Amino acid sequence: MTIFHLLRHGEPTVFGRINGRLPGVGLSAKGRAEIAAVAGRLAAEKIDAIYSSPLQRTRESAEILAERLGLPIQYREDVIELDFGEWTGLTADQIRQDERWQM
Repeated sequence: MTIFHLLRHGEPTVFGRINGRLPGVGLSAKGRAEIAAVAGRLAAEKIDAIYSSPLQRTRESAEILAERLGLPIQYREDVIELDFGEWTGLTADQIRQDERWQM
């Protein structure tokens, strides 16, 4: 039986905004600690592969996992975050003010 562990990246440095595909958003110190804790829990599992989107925060998360698990990372565009278009980088309050949100 194949088991997939789907992980979200740790806490980003830009918090409270819609990051989507915003470049340059890495992991905060807390986010790095979160992923290190997950890597510790997964160390006892049989993990065969690590796949990651190419976004900075997901690459950093995958690097922490890869180091602990001794696996290479396979970067894939098809698992990248949603593209929120012009809402990228805005707060939820700012998006709620957009008339298109009201539709």
